[in-house]
Amino acid sequence: MSNAFAASLDALQGAWMISSQDCAATFEQKNGSIRFRDAASSLTTGIIISGDKITGANGECRVKRVREDKGRLSLSMSCADAVLATSMSVSLRIVDRDTIEISDFVFPDEMQSYQRCAL
Repeated sequence: MSNAFAASLDALQGAWMISSQDCAATFEQKNGSIRFRDAASSLTTGIIISGDKITGANGECRVKRVREDKGRLSLSMSCADAVLATSMSVSLRIVDRDTIEISDFVFPDEMQSYQRCAL
């Protein structure tokens, strides 16, 4: 992993939820790592960023490349769930230390805001 790649992901490490959601009901910290309380729930909107891995309730992505441009990060990822493996890219904007906005490249104006969970 290159230094620039690692540095851009370092700021994103941790558990994140859509702003109106309850972090304590979704995540727990066990043996020094963060995990979903109910890994089988398909209703959670949370994600966990750990190293180059982004995990949601229904699947996992590995970040392959990061490009920084004008305050945005473009992430190229390899993703898999129980049924399918695919590649995808998202655009991410760091609003502040505890707020990010994520969109896909198909509809870049439709940003979803996430808040970092304090666990």
